[in-house]
Amino acid sequence: MALKVSDSPCTQASFIELSASAAIEAATPTDGNNCLMYALLDIKDMGKSFKTIRNEIVSIAYTNRYKKFNGKTLESWVCETSKMDFAAWAREFATNNAMSDQIVLILWPLYKGESVWVWQSSQAGGYKHSHICRFGTSTQKVRHVVYREDKLHYNTLRIIELLVPERVLTASKQVAKRRTITCARAYAQVSLTPAGQL
Repeated sequence: MALKVSDSPCTQASFIELSASAAIEAATPTDGNNCLMYALLDIKDMGKSFKTIRNEIVSIAYTNRYKKFNGKTLESWVCETSKMDFAAWAREFATNNAMSDQIVLILWPLYKGESVWVWQSSQAGGYKHSHICRFGTSTQKVRHVVYREDKLHYNTLRIIELLVPERVLTASKQVAKRRTITCARAYAQVSLTPAGQL
């Protein structure tokens, strides 16, 4: 089987698992702390400079500065994850290529109208995903990325639809949500999906 749902005893969470043959992983460049954005962008966006993209994300951040995500304002998330005030974060992100993966993941659905699923490598050599690593709403197109924890790096991930139809992923995420128990994590994960939409 290309896809299954399994329990992880470490986190008491359920994961969707894919075999390596069910997805195509493409490595992204390592320059400028931009690997996540490389992984998220379409080819048609590659004509933009990352300075432009970073400035556009900062603009969206200012527009949504006081919008709440999982009970906290974006400004609170920025301060918590960057250890800087909002204006300092915006300046560092836009001009000095500061890393800010968590904020990019929160804002990407507002920037591109796409949800993002973050996958990790599985012990079986494939990929695993939990709904706590999902950003956006269930009505949006899904963009898949894989986080390589050993390298602190994101790559593009394309699910092979012939092997894993979207309806299977949809059915599996329903199972994953029902079976997942929220647990303490090393860093704050934010889902923009309103309750009851998954």
